[in-house]
Amino acid sequence: LFLVNYNGTFQKRFGLSSMIGYSTSTRRRIEGELKINGNLGDEEYRFGNRIQSQADFFYIIGLYNNFRIIPILGTSLEYSQVDEQNGDAVEGTGRTFLYLDAGVDFVYQDFIFRTSFQKPLIDKVNNQLYSTGNINLALIYNFGE
Repeated sequence: LFLVNYNGTFQKRFGLSSMIGYSTSTRRRIEGELKINGNLGDEEYRFGNRIQSQADFFYIIGLYNNFRIIPILGTSLEYSQVDEQNGDAVEGTGRTFLYLDAGVDFVYQDFIFRTSFQKPLIDKVNNQLYSTGNINLALIYNFGE
């Protein structure tokens, strides 16, 4: 498991925020009467390994002392292997996506309201189109410098 993140600005206006991460999963025993793929009883399940990356370019527009608008444009990429149950691939799992991200952050003091849209360039689960796009909203509070 790892995660590497970089945030930087140039001339206090232009910036880049990037991230790359990898996660792996171990087998988990599922006991009892949980029904998975039509089977009852003890099962082993393992989620597929994942690699994720994101790169966003931004421009800071300062309107007033404590208020800024930050337009953002970037990409998100994720690849996840198929999940396994008792050593067999689980149908409908495993995903590859590449999204174009566009959004705006509205910043007031330590509060950030983020709105963004993700348009899929590639988004497939088992070679079938999975998504037509995502709308994301977030409210963030910065507790420190």
